[in-house]
Amino acid sequence: MTQRGVRHAVIRSGVVLSPHEGALQRLMLPSSSSLAAASGAGARASPGSPGDEVAAIRALIEDEQASGPFNLCAPEPLTNAEFAQVLGG
Repeated sequence: MTQRGVRHAVIRSGVVLSPHEGALQRLMLPSSSSLAAASGAGARASPGSPGDEVAAIRALIEDEQASGPFNLCAPEPLTNAEFAQVLGG
């Protein structure tokens, strides 16, 4: 709770990917033509699904004790090279 008694939940969202729409379709285009390459270095937050993202946000809204920062991403980080390999199939 803040000083004024208002609950404050801060969401840090990872990439949200769906096989049906959004960024994943664009990311897979270079991968399907064997042009995928890892960008950057190191690990990053792993993508989550739209359903998981919505469920987590709803849980934070409904839980009156939830306050502070929350990371919404998959539990296992991937390196950029691993993510490119997954996209490439």
